[in-house]
Amino acid sequence: MTKREYPAQPLVGVGGVVIWRDRVLLVRRDTQPARGEWTIPGGLLETGETLAEGVARELREETGVTVRVVELIEALERIFYDYGRGEPAREYEEIEPTLELSTEGADDPVSGAASGASGTTQKSDEGGKGAQSDVGREEMTGATGAARARRRPKYHYVILDYLCELIEGEPAALEEISEVAWVGEEEMKRYNLTPAATRVLRKGFAMARNRSSKLAKQ
Repeated sequence: MTKREYPAQPLVGVGGVVIWRDRVLLVRRDTQPARGEWTIPGGLLETGETLAEGVARELREETGVTVRVVELIEALERIFYDYGRGEPAREYEEIEPTLELSTEGADDPVSGAASGASGTTQKSDEGGKGAQSDVGREEMTGATGAARARRRPKYHYVILDYLCELIEGEPAALEEISEVAWVGEEEMKRYNLTPAATRVLRKGFAMARNRSSKLAKQ
């Protein structure tokens, strides 16, 4: 079993943004580090499986639905630091996108899903330099000092979130999940989502609308 706490290196996670009838499937976590948090369903990639296989498996295990993986929305990271003193591990304030895959010509579900990690990418400047947290500024400038020496990454995930289509199944709260919900884009604010999750979901809605428009013209 993969050691999630204090890992020797970052762990690769995958998530599935399932949009059906203008609503997205959200789950409420029942395990740390995000217990009680509403978010995108997903989990760790297993050795030997492709990114698309990992997304489909995680959706099936956590919610019982079968999906078709369409294309990459965004790659991002989540790091929870242990500051000691018996305090819970805390995530740094702002998580900026790491990589984005161009959606042009991504109608092929196989190439769109499988090539996400190596396709044409661009850096996103959403949030701008002013949105960087103190942790981000420390890492980029090298001004870590004693403050960084006192903390330790308890959890470190690199996550690739994919747009998915629902094939079959009624969502249910299964492994590591306490609740599931279909949520409209304008209802997301009620679920206290992280800024990163909100950004990914809004991109997913936009990509789904664009895809539906293209399919309607064919």
